[in-house]
Amino acid sequence: MITYQKERLQDIWDELMDNAKSHWNETEGYRHDQVFNPDKERFFQYADMGLYHSYTARDSEKDDLLVGNITMYVTPSMHTQLLVAAEDTMFIRKEYRGKRIYYKLFKMVEEEMWDMGVYEINLSTKVVNDAGGLIERMGYTHVANQYSKSADSALTVKEAS
Repeated sequence: MITYQKERLQDIWDELMDNAKSHWNETEGYRHDQVFNPDKERFFQYADMGLYHSYTARDSEKDDLLVGNITMYVTPSMHTQLLVAAEDTMFIRKEYRGKRIYYKLFKMVEEEMWDMGVYEINLSTKVVNDAGGLIERMGYTHVANQYSKSADSALTVKEAS
């Protein structure tokens, strides 16, 4: 049975990092020239300030194995002063995908965000996965495309000109 809950970041850090490494390897290929090096103390500081929230899905039949997680930043918008939530990561282990775990976990996260007084939730999805369709079916609107350029690629472009 899968259980869904909000958990204190400091209590789940090591487990969360196992999922974060898998997420990095699977979805962050465009950044693999960078070292995966999360700032544990800064994450803890943000969590203690109420700016970073961790939600988990666990398999109670497998010693509460962390099978999925969603982490969210929550801050007042600099433009409207309304409370805005933005996902940091959304990840479900491959062997648990297709079982509506992401949907159930995110519906719980949404309720928590609305209860906190969040006015707007912003999500992103990488081009290497197909989460966009599910996100749109959950009522989200595609409002932007994101692009990335690293310092290394900027130097390559400059040298070629």
